[in-house]
Amino acid sequence: MLAAIMVMMLLAIISIAVLTSAGASRRRAIRHTRAEVRENCAYAGLNYARNFFGNNFANWNTYFSTPTVYNPMRQNGAVGALATAVGYDPYNTTARATAKAGNPNLFVDLDSDGNDDVILFIRDNYDEYPPLPQVPANYNVDNDQNAIIGALCISTTMQPRNEDGTVNTDGLLVESLLQVNQQQGGYAQRGGGT
Repeated sequence: MLAAIMVMMLLAIISIAVLTSAGASRRRAIRHTRAEVRENCAYAGLNYARNFFGNNFANWNTYFSTPTVYNPMRQNGAVGALATAVGYDPYNTTARATAKAGNPNLFVDLDSDGNDDVILFIRDNYDEYPPLPQVPANYNVDNDQNAIIGALCISTTMQPRNEDGTVNTDGLLVESLLQVNQQQGGYAQRGGGT
């Protein structure tokens, strides 16, 4: 009788361990699947950024000189206009609506649900090498036909959900180097996202 009880307890413990492991595996698989949707959102936005900013190369210096509009993302170690630029909070719907009213091309609805899914941005790469003086005015001018472009996925439908069903608001930001070649009449995107 004692042996039967011990066997039943052992089977119960094994059953609980198997169910716990299966549940954890399921949650990992769900997180992975939902993360792919968010990555697709960000990379689709990066493609939009490449097309938009590549086709508007003539406006780059305007974009660089107004980082609060065209580059709302905060940067560590920023200098010049970027050091004081605050931009807007991309997750604040009021601030985002104000920014969109002035620059609707920087906001993309990927899934046609009427809500913005991606914010596009651009900033100058570090191209102020000697003999060019290291002064803030030079940080607003493109010197080498290269810019850093990016996209931030802010979608509420294309972002993963937490285990309790709420939207995971951690945005996914991807960046790439955009290079314009005026002699060839085109542009190229270098590197992947970060």
